[in-house]
Amino acid sequence: PGTGLTTSSPGYRVGMRRIAPLAPAAASFGIAFGVLADTAGMSATASIVMSATTFAGAAQFAATGILRDDGTVVAAVTAAVLLNLRYLAISFAIAPAFEGSRLKRLFESQLIVDESWAVSQVGGGRIDRKMLVGAGLVLFPFWVGGTALGAPAGEVLGDPEQLGLDAAFPAL
Repeated sequence: PGTGLTTSSPGYRVGMRRIAPLAPAAASFGIAFGVLADTAGMSATASIVMSATTFAGAAQFAATGILRDDGTVVAAVTAAVLLNLRYLAISFAIAPAFEGSRLKRLFESQLIVDESWAVSQVGGGRIDRKMLVGAGLVLFPFWVGGTALGAPAGEVLGDPEQLGLDAAFPAL
């Protein structure tokens, strides 16, 4: 066992394969988030950075919706934190599966999202860390890339409510 992250292990490949059908959905939700972020007054850079550093669609949609409706930054951050509290419980439950240096565990734990957690289940309340990481490594670029496509499109598309994109958050 090495200390570096490699995607050559069967576990990583299984996670990537299991999550692949969801990747287009991640991209489309990322696009919707980018459009909504633009209408909330966020710059394209800010929405892309938020997607890359938060990587939690429900929290991002909630925060952006609050800001779009003239809510405060405190309300937006509070909503995002409350929505992401589920990851605290998930993280405690699966922490024993994570090994290696603190930096490696920190990096890999950023890939814990609902979808990667779900596809990495191996039964008995256990997950396969490599499957989770493999799945997260597929979802992350689709989510961030979708945001990068949607953010500049907001100005071109106009009001997202007329396109039905305001329904993206409840759907997510």
